[in-house]
Amino acid sequence: MDTGVLRWVQSRILGVWGAVPDFLSLPILMPLIAGALYTLGAMLQKRAFHEGAGLRQVVHVTNLTLAGVFLPFIFFEKTAVPWELVGWPLGCGMAFYLASICTVLAIRKGDVSLVTPVLGAKVVIVAIGSVALIGQQLSGALWWAAVLTSAGVFLLGGNAFFQRGKGKRSGAILKTVGLTLLSAIFFAMTDVWLGGHAKEFGPLAFISVMIVSVGVFSVALNPLLLRGGDPAKKGLRTIPGGARKWVIGGALLVALQAVFLGLALALFRDPTGANILYSSRGLWAVIGAWLLPELVGIPEFSKEKGGTSLLVWRFSGTVLLMAGIVVAVIARE
Repeated sequence: MDTGVLRWVQSRILGVWGAVPDFLSLPILMPLIAGALYTLGAMLQKRAFHEGAGLRQVVHVTNLTLAGVFLPFIFFEKTAVPWELVGWPLGCGMAFYLASICTVLAIRKGDVSLVTPVLGAKVVIVAIGSVALIGQQLSGALWWAAVLTSAGVFLLGGNAFFQRGKGKRSGAILKTVGLTLLSAIFFAMTDVWLGGHAKEFGPLAFISVMIVSVGVFSVALNPLLLRGGDPAKKGLRTIPGGARKWVIGGALLVALQAVFLGLALALFRDPTGANILYSSRGLWAVIGAWLLPELVGIPEFSKEKGGTSLLVWRFSGTVLLMAGIVVAVIARE
């Protein structure tokens, strides 16, 4: 499961359909696939809330699924694990856990087509953090990619910032944006530390310890941090029957995308480039919420929410978002 094995697997897969452009390398494909999978997972989680699932139930199932998926990774670590450095993966696990709570809470309160694009603000946070915390030197192209991507994120969620004075809908949008930005900060901390310290600990061992600790934190801290709400929506056994498949489906997709993104971050030590490509999930979220409203459960572009105007705001940001991704791909070359 080291880089050589991953490249061997990639070469076998690519050989199935013949010649593939050189820019479709593994470090590029992994974050792009992760972005698409995350969008689907977020849409299923939103549907789970629509079907009556509780916040603690969705958080708990998602984090335990993540822990179960990543636990075996430590057994594939070939290098000796320096356990005296275990504080780094545990710190990353705590940041990831707090980010997951903020993200799921934002999805419950707001639109997937708003939460997912605004999470792209993590790109700039990671770029700054990579310089400040691990001393990474970023090329001019990657800085431009980060700026373009962030500008696209602002346009994708920009309609939210201009709806003040329109009652509860306005307040809910601003709360959603605030929770999402807080989540982006926690995720950025995770990515920078992961990119900066995973190799010295052992990439696969680092990811395994980090995500398993997320499951442990979920069991220990959820009752303390997520105390409000209906008691019937807190236990795993009380998840409504109509919501179970959406809760489980969303958790599996979120776990799978975390595998792709985590390996890209740990093995290739390029947190800024990976996150620029990963931010394509904002585009998929807008398209998915527009074309598949029944999957989300509640139409996000209804007339009551802004209709065509809201759709134009969020689609307009895709131009800058994709420009940032293209610049990132060119920088990889």
